[in-house]
Amino acid sequence: FEELFTLSPEAEQRGFLEGITHALTVPDSRLRVVATLRADYYDRPLAVQPFGSLVQDATVTIPAMLPAEIEAAVVEPARRADRRVERALAAELVAALATEPAALPALQFVLFELAEHSPDGTLSLAAYRALGGIEGAIASRAEQLYLSLDDADRGEVRELFERLVVVAAEGEPTRRRASREELQGSAELVDRWAAARLLTRRRAAHDQRPVDHVGEGLGRVRPGGAGSRERPGIARRRVRGGHHSGRTIRVGGRERRQHRAL
Repeated sequence: FEELFTLSPEAEQRGFLEGITHALTVPDSRLRVVATLRADYYDRPLAVQPFGSLVQDATVTIPAMLPAEIEAAVVEPARRADRRVERALAAELVAALATEPAALPALQFVLFELAEHSPDGTLSLAAYRALGGIEGAIASRAEQLYLSLDDADRGEVRELFERLVVVAAEGEPTRRRASREELQGSAELVDRWAAARLLTRRRAAHDQRPVDHVGEGLGRVRPGGAGSRERPGIARRRVRGGHHSGRTIRVGGRERRQHRAL
């Protein structure tokens, strides 16, 4: 639901919320709306009255997972797949997720990577650290895939992620979903990055299968490590006050500012 505030102009936000408010409050309305919203965006709908009052009266908060719940989320799926998680690895993952609850999609990615690097069926702390931790694993896979491309495909990847990441005025990257139709010209690259589990494709109405990436952490990844000659970065689209004001693309260590109506 936060994408309403990161991707839409203020007038569209207000019009959409006014429409929902009307549909919910007309006499004998049978409409029910269930929306999820990141905690750091909770103030946005509250500022739009009378929708804000509806949110205030019907909010159900979902706190971060408890350490025992995180451990169960790590250990139990592995056990059902006949894998074993070292106690030291489970403890380190719990500690990492306790301070970064939004990293759950990245955790899923790391567990898949660990399973692939654990032919004996044991997910180990040593393998986890070799991957570079939660965000390091994503960065490593993204870099590996990016550097395997030719120059033309690298430019296309930057354009692809430019459509899938927005950066709010506060500087935080946020995912943006795009339809397969919108990304039709990049279908082959989408398939390659989805096979690497860096993009996800979701079933939707009319088989549009919207595409997004594994988590906000990928918006911070810059393929090309300290020893790499290239640091192209992921293209970012900046949003100010709910409006797209332009784009900043980091290419070869330099930022190029582009202004274009979206």
